[in-house]
Amino acid sequence: MSIDTNMKYLARPQTRILLLLFAISSAVFIAFPQLDLQFSGLFYDDHFFLKGSPWEKTLHHSVPVLLVITIFGGMLLCIFNYLFGKNICALNMRKMLYLILVLVIGSGIIVNLVLKNHSGRARPVHVTEFSGAKQFTPAFTLADECERNCSFSSGHSSAAFFFLALAMLFRYRRAALLIAFSYGCMVSFARIAAGGHFLSDCMVSFFIMALVTDWLYWLMQPEGDRSADASSAPVTYDAEPVAIRVKAD
Repeated sequence: MSIDTNMKYLARPQTRILLLLFAISSAVFIAFPQLDLQFSGLFYDDHFFLKGSPWEKTLHHSVPVLLVITIFGGMLLCIFNYLFGKNICALNMRKMLYLILVLVIGSGIIVNLVLKNHSGRARPVHVTEFSGAKQFTPAFTLADECERNCSFSSGHSSAAFFFLALAMLFRYRRAALLIAFSYGCMVSFARIAAGGHFLSDCMVSFFIMALVTDWLYWLMQPEGDRSADASSAPVTYDAEPVAIRVKAD
């Protein structure tokens, strides 16, 4: 992947908007770290009273179930299409590789392997402000309050926002993206309400997954389609292995 390819991606209006929103939200949490404590405090009264509630447990446990269904079910369907010459759901190897890469790079490597294992940020339920024994650490600040699987950023949120990538493969993409975004927000809300994560943990995971989703989607298109995408031409999916065709106005 060349520097020129990356520069073309960064030149896209969509990319700049995502990066700008990420920078603004990050700056807010850096300038006003108490926002995290104040928001988590809305769900705390001697304990995080929504932790263990039916809706919180349902959302919490829904993430791995939906991931297994999506990845392994998709792989089986993809193999079936390939072996028998079918086109069920227009799923092919390229689309399946795209989904796997988004999950592995975004949620697996960036969030879980790098951030969660090296940030050292204690979870809300463990900090002194909420009857814990650990010190609160502002977002984007390295600490030693946690050794691994720490609060920053949210692994569950990143896995939930993975479905943004799945939504990119739907014909009615805007509706699918709205559903995927709403699901990610609900899972994030449940994690905050249970004292498992701060608001900034979940927002950072959203932007990481949104950027990885968008970057890989753009990168895995043919050069001609990337050029058209940069000029904001509308796109639709077809059943070919390359999965995208630019439609003329």
